[in-house]
Amino acid sequence: MTRTYCKQSSLTNTSQSLPKKATQKGAVAVEMAYAFPFLILVFMVMMFLLDLIMVKQEITTAGFSAMRACVDVPNKEACVLAVVQENQSLPGSNNRYTCNANAGVTPLAPGTSISVVNLNCTYEGFTPIAQIMIMMGEDMSDLLNIDVPVFFPETTF
Repeated sequence: MTRTYCKQSSLTNTSQSLPKKATQKGAVAVEMAYAFPFLILVFMVMMFLLDLIMVKQEITTAGFSAMRACVDVPNKEACVLAVVQENQSLPGSNNRYTCNANAGVTPLAPGTSISVVNLNCTYEGFTPIAQIMIMMGEDMSDLLNIDVPVFFPETTF
C-alpha cells in the first residue's frame, strides 16, 4: 500500500502559522514562569531547615562542651552560658541564636542527684522563611525554640 501526499502550493495558503518549535518554546517559557517561584520557595525552605538543623547541632555540641568544662564549677549556669558564647565566637560557628540557662537539681535516689542546666535557645537566622510560614498559619515555636539539657551528676555519699 502506497500513500500519496499532496503538496500544497504556497500561493494558495493565505494564513501562515508559527512553526511548531516556536509555539513549544513559548509554552515552556510560560510553564517556567509558573514553576520558578515554587522552585525558589522549595529551595529557600530547604535552606532554612538545613540551617536550623546546623544551629541545633551546634547548640548540642556547645552543651556537651559545657558539660566537660563546668563539672567542678559552683555556678554552673554562668559557666554553661560562657561556654556557649565562647563556641559562638569560634571560626566557622554562627551567631544566629541566643541562649538563656536555667539550673535545677533532680534527685535520683537517696544520696545521688543530678544538676541540670537547661539551655533555652531561640533561633534568629533566616527569618524571612519563618515569617512567611507564620503568616501561613504554621506554628513555628517548636522549630525556633531549642531546648538542650546539660547534665552534671553529683554524688553525695
